[in-house]
Amino acid sequence: MTEQDVDDVAFLTGTNHKASAPLSHSICQSSPLIHNPRDLTGAIGNESNSGANKKSLYESHGIAACSHKKALFVATIVFALLFTIAIIIAFTGSQSDCTCASGKSLILDESHNVNKTFIPRASNGQIFPWNNIRLPPFVKPFRYNLTIHPNLTTLEVKSQVSIEFHVEKETNFIVLHSKNLTILDKLIQDKRGNNLTIMKVLDYPGADQLYIETKEKFKKRANYTLKIRYNFKLRKNKKGFYITTYTNKDGFQK
Repeated sequence: MTEQDVDDVAFLTGTNHKASAPLSHSICQSSPLIHNPRDLTGAIGNESNSGANKKSLYESHGIAACSHKKALFVATIVFALLFTIAIIIAFTGSQSDCTCASGKSLILDESHNVNKTFIPRASNGQIFPWNNIRLPPFVKPFRYNLTIHPNLTTLEVKSQVSIEFHVEKETNFIVLHSKNLTILDKLIQDKRGNNLTIMKVLDYPGADQLYIETKEKFKKRANYTLKIRYNFKLRKNKKGFYITTYTNKDGFQK
């Protein structure tokens, strides 16, 4: 084929023969150049093959993108599982009975006679056996019956209370709150009305607590009744049961 014939073929394909040669070479390795007009059909077929190659290239990129999304999804699921496991371990791990911010336990129960951090003292100077600002969790009161007789002239209050409580484990003591009270009489009975022998009563003003120890053991999962008769003075410090006055429009204090 002459150079003029090649130019004619280049004119038909819309390109010049200098640029078409490498393109044809990239499409078909066995035919680097189109030698006659009859080979035009082969060139068009090769261009179709090139389009198919490009399509397959784009599809492979789509698969790569899809694989990336799957990998991101799997990584997210794994992270969520690890985070959930960490939360479960944090909440189900060993927990301390500590009630203070420093992390040191304040509990001094039946199995401990000495607390190395602090030893509370009762008002009579004896060691107060319960070293916790909270009351024992194994003693749960469920009913109160309170009677109060205040004298607004002398500001003296005579009172008595009956507390029914449930004991969840065997013990020989109970602890309750008490502040500025003078205990006159106390009595503990089981559900049959039998009296328990009270061996020791200690008052700890530092935590406003009253410790009562008995000779007999409180039985596990049993109900008892504590009866206390006491008196105290009405105060004006607006804490607990207090007294307050006001002056009316006529200038009288009430």
